[in-house]
Amino acid sequence: MTQQLFIGLVILVALVLFAWGKLRYDIVALATLLALTIPGIIPAENAFSGFGHPAVVTVAAVLVLSRGLELSGLVSALTALLDRVGARPTVQIGTLCAAVAICSGLMNNIGALALFLPVAVRMARKAGHSPSILLMPLAFASLLGGTMTLIGTPPNIIIASFRNDAVGEPFRMFDFTPIGAVVVGVGVLFLALGGWRLVPKRAPAQSSDAALREYLAELTLPSDDDPPKDPLTIGDLRKLAPDALVILSLFRNKRRLSPLPGYETVRPGDTLIVEADTETLELVEQKTPLKIGERDKIDTGRIKPEGLTITEVVVPTESPLVGMQVRTLRRRLPTDANILALASRGTQRTTRLDNTRLRTGDVMLLQLPIDSAEEIVAELGGLTLAERSVNLGKPRRLILALSLFILAIAASVSGLLALPVAFVTAAAAMVILKVLPLRESYRAIDWPIIVLLGAMIPVGDAVESSGAALTVAEWIGALSGNAPPFIAIAILAITTMLISNIINNAAAAVLFAPIAIGLADSMNAHPDPFLLAVAIGASLAFLTPIGHQSNTLILGPGAFRFADYWKLGLPMSILSLAVAIPVILMIRPAFPDQNAQQPSHLHSAQSPDQSASEPEGSDRARTRPQEHP
Repeated sequence: MTQQLFIGLVILVALVLFAWGKLRYDIVALATLLALTIPGIIPAENAFSGFGHPAVVTVAAVLVLSRGLELSGLVSALTALLDRVGARPTVQIGTLCAAVAICSGLMNNIGALALFLPVAVRMARKAGHSPSILLMPLAFASLLGGTMTLIGTPPNIIIASFRNDAVGEPFRMFDFTPIGAVVVGVGVLFLALGGWRLVPKRAPAQSSDAALREYLAELTLPSDDDPPKDPLTIGDLRKLAPDALVILSLFRNKRRLSPLPGYETVRPGDTLIVEADTETLELVEQKTPLKIGERDKIDTGRIKPEGLTITEVVVPTESPLVGMQVRTLRRRLPTDANILALASRGTQRTTRLDNTRLRTGDVMLLQLPIDSAEEIVAELGGLTLAERSVNLGKPRRLILALSLFILAIAASVSGLLALPVAFVTAAAAMVILKVLPLRESYRAIDWPIIVLLGAMIPVGDAVESSGAALTVAEWIGALSGNAPPFIAIAILAITTMLISNIINNAAAAVLFAPIAIGLADSMNAHPDPFLLAVAIGASLAFLTPIGHQSNTLILGPGAFRFADYWKLGLPMSILSLAVAIPVILMIRPAFPDQNAQQPSHLHSAQSPDQSASEPEGSDRARTRPQEHP
């Protein structure tokens, strides 16, 4: 019992740290692993076994395959068709949600959302309504879509591996489909037919030009003035406010001068386009003969001359940009590129930018060379909201990518190859056949997720082997009393869902899968419906922006606040669980062979005395109902 209490305390601290968010979740997971390894609860030889676990390998391979499908142009071609659906929100939301859900079932749901995000923003602006009413349903649909297949979301892969340990066979590729398809169908209909009306209607998204006027100013040296006695140079202006004044352009006789060396002299009639806050502009006006123009009359086209474009870029989760100061970003940009503005989680910043640290969900306005804009954004690790050119790819690349993906699925479904082997083989083939550059394959892997899973899987094993999982399961059984399994499964799903809204859903699946197996043991029931309840609950992270990366990604573009999510997320969560749990029990009953085994009690297959007599950490022989076909 002492060991169980210690494990419970460590996990409780980990949950608090996950929810706090100041430490990245992979660091918290590693700390949790070490906290249980150093005292010897997790044997040292098993501490890092999770990094070679089939579930971890499969997740990495799926991420690589998803990136290969993106670069092949297959999904880009599908997104290009969505511009034809019209301007009605119901039709737009229904089409977008259905498309992203289908894609999320076959690839990484973050990748699917990232592809459809610019399309949704563009559709909203063309229709004249706020992108927020499209973006939140789109993000939620990407989460729902992951429930449809084994590879749709990491929790499904994790749950399949725990089933393999429990009954000797994992869930197969499409075992999740009947449940996921029903949940997706009901969820998409709800979102399209009226759920979107629950999304707070923020101010319509500004165009790039409107947003730029909030940050830019024109400084002019009047042409009727005599030249100043002491010539004013670009270098002088930069020294006046080195961290607060960014000179973007200088126009002389309607011609843009570029580059702007420090010795360049400002002449009468010259106009400078600068980025600065109000205090800095007042300082410039006091210390120099320059005059400030009216911001709302700025011609933003003057900083978008031939060869340059203004692009809105979102800072996605785990991007190298997260935590970076704007001044550092400026140094990393090419000489003809610049950051013009920053909207941080729905609030535009009009104060000094250089000392600001970028956060997930921030939206930047970047001035970039047209011919290399997409490459620069990709190198930075950002996500453009601009209308991207549709990459149809080379026919050979598209055919190869699709063929390899289909062959991997077929090999795993038929039993010819184990799932990790099939998907790693397909991923390696994509690299060897040059469908996917080697550098892109490494970039495609979400390494913090890999570290999280590798660290938490031994923790989950310790929760089960120590008896802590069975203890929690007995508490849930006692809470449900003599009620049917439906109640215990509902409690398990709701608890998993709530935890998934504050910690990573993969971590939630690792922690609750052993509890699900213990709960099934305590009821002498089959573990399938309990494990599936955890899988579904882990995917329903609709209540907060931190519950899933998809929710965080739309925070800035949708101008959302933290409290906005539950307004649509709560009814979505209730509806999804209300639909999923009966379908789970219909397809995977707790007692598949009623005649062979129907326990008279539902709360424990052992007496308390029997449980207490077992040595702590010992394995119990499990008696399970007949296997599902």
